[in-house]
Amino acid sequence: MRFSFALAAALPLLARFTSTFAAPVALDSDELSYRSVDDLEVRESMADLAADFSLRDVRDYLDAVLEARAKGAPYKAKEKKKVSAADQKARKNAVRTKQATNQANNAAKKKALQAKQATEPRYAKPRSAGKQKPNVPGYRAKGRAEGRRLPKQPKTPKPQAKKGDRPNAKAQAKQAAANARRKSRATANGAQFADAKAQMSKTTNLPGRKQKFTANGHTVTGKDVRTAVFNSHHFNGNKGSKPSPKQFNNREQGPAGAKTKPLPHMTGSGNEFPVVKKAGGYQGGGDVGTMRAITQPNGSGGHSFKGVVAHDASRAPSHPGYNDHLQVHPHA
Repeated sequence: MRFSFALAAALPLLARFTSTFAAPVALDSDELSYRSVDDLEVRESMADLAADFSLRDVRDYLDAVLEARAKGAPYKAKEKKKVSAADQKARKNAVRTKQATNQANNAAKKKALQAKQATEPRYAKPRSAGKQKPNVPGYRAKGRAEGRRLPKQPKTPKPQAKKGDRPNAKAQAKQAAANARRKSRATANGAQFADAKAQMSKTTNLPGRKQKFTANGHTVTGKDVRTAVFNSHHFNGNKGSKPSPKQFNNREQGPAGAKTKPLPHMTGSGNEFPVVKKAGGYQGGGDVGTMRAITQPNGSGGHSFKGVVAHDASRAPSHPGYNDHLQVHPHA
């Protein structure tokens, strides 16, 4: 605030100082001389002002003041010339006259082109055109009238099928093929189901339907395990798009010197299939669960249920036993 008042008081002195100090007097080829300051009062005032503020601050403030003053007095806007009603009417009449003249000229040009086209000779088609039809309206109708073309045959409408009407031969053949495919699939599925049912009847050591298996916070029943064993037989060989059982090798696992097999009573490899708690069991897609039912072929043409295994979901991927299988024991 003190700086603003000081500058406001010194503005007249500053004007005299700048006009006296910076005014060019003489200019020759060697040097440019300037007139010195003779006003002692101006010099003393500027010395007092420079004691408190630098010349850079004074210059910035003056620039800001001059810029604000220039913005406060903008140039006067140019006034629009008012058009009288008579001038407006004359201008509209001139536009209408020009438009009517252009329309008349275009109509005359079109009439001249039509007359020229009617009097000019028509040239025959070139040989390269072959049997190309000329682009003349009514050419086909004229050919039919002269006998050069067969009369246009009307399209035979398709009969509207009513409820209970017998379909045509093409629709009957198409439906018969679809029925044959569906019957073939049903026969194959029936054969697969019968084979899985026979394999299930030859599977031994199955758990009780009311037994329970719990792992990683999930519980399934013996009925769910039996369903997984049946699907393992039904989808064996990757029939269709359904999942097929994977091989279970029952490898030794654990720390060195204390390695054990997930199923100690099982020798050799077998098959594993996901166990989930839903009707029909796991049939592909979705959540596969954490438990697997393990079966193994026996020497009598059947299979033997070996148990249920699962991974420990609490182990991190960096854990050395992340992929180890743990046996899940049944409980009541």
